[in-house]
Amino acid sequence: MKLKILFVSMIVGIMLFVQVQPAKSYTKNIAGDPISLVWHFLNVTYEFQTGPQNSMTLYGSFFFPYAGWTSVGFGASYRWYLLQSKGNSIIKGFSFGPKATISYWGNDMSTGGVSFSLGGEAGYKWIFNGGFSVEPMFNIIIPFSSYYLSGVYVGLGVNLGYAW
Repeated sequence: MKLKILFVSMIVGIMLFVQVQPAKSYTKNIAGDPISLVWHFLNVTYEFQTGPQNSMTLYGSFFFPYAGWTSVGFGASYRWYLLQSKGNSIIKGFSFGPKATISYWGNDMSTGGVSFSLGGEAGYKWIFNGGFSVEPMFNIIIPFSSYYLSGVYVGLGVNLGYAW
């Protein structure tokens, strides 16, 4: 019972002292996906607003040397923010869109080559006070290269970054 009273007191206290701030208009975001490090990838994404409900991302990736393979890649995606009200210039909330990537893969045993991938992405971005952003992502990628196994790849990740 004492724990419930303490919890309710804390919630009421927080609500009394929280100051509501007007929504800031964020138009750019830079983020990285720490989950991709588990699979030896470093991904960094730069997003900028192109319209009231649209943005474009440019990203780079580096595949750390693993089992003799290394890769450097670049890509872009176009995002639609459908759940935003018209005229809102904040790049947050639910988004989806197509993406394309071009990468150079190399191996200690061979000369390497270029791979091209097409796919799509969907995510939901939260932007907190101070500009910190969190964006869980869902990706579907179809590679067009002999450096990947054939098929469709599904990926999950979380972009952590800063918006301004």
